[in-house]
Amino acid sequence: QDVNSLISKINDESYFCKEKVIEAFNDSLNTLKQREKGLDLTVSDIIEKHASKEKLFHVFNHPSLTIISELMKKIMIMINIDIEEIKGSDTLNRTTYPVYSSIYKHLGFNFNNPHQYKIDNNEYSAVDYIRRIIGFVEENKPIVKFNLELNNYI
Repeated sequence: QDVNSLISKINDESYFCKEKVIEAFNDSLNTLKQREKGLDLTVSDIIEKHASKEKLFHVFNHPSLTIISELMKKIMIMINIDIEEIKGSDTLNRTTYPVYSSIYKHLGFNFNNPHQYKIDNNEYSAVDYIRRIIGFVEENKPIVKFNLELNNYI
């Protein structure tokens, strides 16, 4: 597929089925809640509280400053330290991608979601990002194929 058709899909608000998006989000959140059972420190409640109004993850497993701050507040309460606000820089935002338009729409998100990609603090347009990914895949076909097979994608 060419770059423009891929970008068209990324920007298409109906690319992913609404029911599947909501189901996947709820399943993920419920799985997280199950894993948190018996823990004193949880993140699922933070996700539920902030998901619609703030981008909570820059990329997979890279939480935003909001999640880190909320977790720090919980820890401070647990150790009886009174703190109102935790300030800091969002160090994990060195690499960040926009949320797919259809996911953004179907989950009712209401935060800034620019179609800019950032990798190691270098900003890329969607076109440049897609070209980088295509180049990476072309240069690493055996590794990409192995990972796709490993995860049952092919």
